[in-house]
Amino acid sequence: MRRLKTRGPSVALLLMLLLVSALVPGLVQQASAQSADSSSSGITTFIDLLSSDERFSEFLHTVQRLRMVIPLNRIRNATLLVPTNAAMQRHRKEHGEDTATHVGGAVYRGMSDYQAWYHLIGDGAIGSKELTRGTMVWETFSRLENIGDGGAAMAAQLSAVGNSTDGGSGGDSSGAKDRDTDKDKDKDKDKDKDKDKDHVFGVMLKTWISNGERVLANGVAVYGQNYSCTAGSVYLMDGVLDIPPTMQELLRQAVAENRSTEKQDAQKQTTQKQSTEPAAAIFEAADPADTGEFSSIERLLHAAGWAHVLDMSGDGKDALAMHTVWAFSNHAFGEGLNYAERYYLLYGPAFAKDDEELYADAIADTRRFAAGCVSPGPVSIARLGVGMHKIPGFQGYGETTLIVEGGPEGASVGRVNDQPIGRADVIARNGKCAHITHSCFCERFALGAQ
Repeated sequence: MRRLKTRGPSVALLLMLLLVSALVPGLVQQASAQSADSSSSGITTFIDLLSSDERFSEFLHTVQRLRMVIPLNRIRNATLLVPTNAAMQRHRKEHGEDTATHVGGAVYRGMSDYQAWYHLIGDGAIGSKELTRGTMVWETFSRLENIGDGGAAMAAQLSAVGNSTDGGSGGDSSGAKDRDTDKDKDKDKDKDKDKDKDHVFGVMLKTWISNGERVLANGVAVYGQNYSCTAGSVYLMDGVLDIPPTMQELLRQAVAENRSTEKQDAQKQTTQKQSTEPAAAIFEAADPADTGEFSSIERLLHAAGWAHVLDMSGDGKDALAMHTVWAFSNHAFGEGLNYAERYYLLYGPAFAKDDEELYADAIADTRRFAAGCVSPGPVSIARLGVGMHKIPGFQGYGETTLIVEGGPEGASVGRVNDQPIGRADVIARNGKCAHITHSCFCERFALGAQ
């Protein structure tokens, strides 16, 4: 008779199984959607995470020898790109440090602390969806004045970078948006302006999607699994990030030029035409520096006294400052100005140096023109987004108007001061370059009667 009582639990068990079976599809779908962003529970700092998995051991060992543990432990809300063990070993082999342990200053086995900090992005904890959204430019913790300091200056700068708990963006987390008075809001705006003015930019890093599926960071493949922790996001990558070249090196190598066969043929035709028409030549000079497709912009900035913008020459803050160069090619320069105008801009200050009055006019003209080709700070089209933007002028000259238009696969192109941009956000150590494909400068410059 008591066996009838077993029917109660059986019915309850059956109902429970039915309920679970109904929920399972939803649970499986949710787990699949979140599989790319896995959280390592209980792990708080980047060092803790690197220590918890053998796959991070080579990079962790390098970080330890470069004395980066303490400052790295303080950082929150950031994203760390970690080369695989195999990638680290390849890097050592390429630099002749495959087996021997070598510590020289702030360099260990071919990697400097400056280079190691380049693997840390200060724009928050980047999720997998955000990373795969399209082309984007990120600011890293690698800063020009921290070369060879073993991380000491980085530790001291963490408070200026946005506090030890707030990545590199320096964002305001004080709740200022909830304040009611206009006076307080104006104060907040002034603080933001001062913060942007005093902000020390990190070397920029660019990510994009290759073949519609692979994420590349400066050309190095990034794996999609996010090993997140309290400090932020961590991704493995199949290579070591190299510090980008200076803007001068980029321009001399013509990296900013998309050298398709079609453009090469056009350049050959232009060269042949110039050889038969001397007046159409860009300038007459047999200078060793006049090599490459962008030698005119280099010579222009040198004539204006701003060579440090490209080559980081000189001392002090100017040599370490970040800039954006809107670089026109020699061909575009020749299209926009006639021979006399080009020659005056490039050589006028040097020829007039012995006459104070003439020199003042010549250098003023050259600088007024050159200032339109430079913007302070690393201006990123991808970061600004679609729309019209006003960029502060260089050295107190007029502001620059930048119009960003949506491009394919998340890439963005546009116009700067109404000049079309052929290739944007070309990353350099001391800023960024954008290639101006066709220029018409006549509205901005007119040769005087003299």
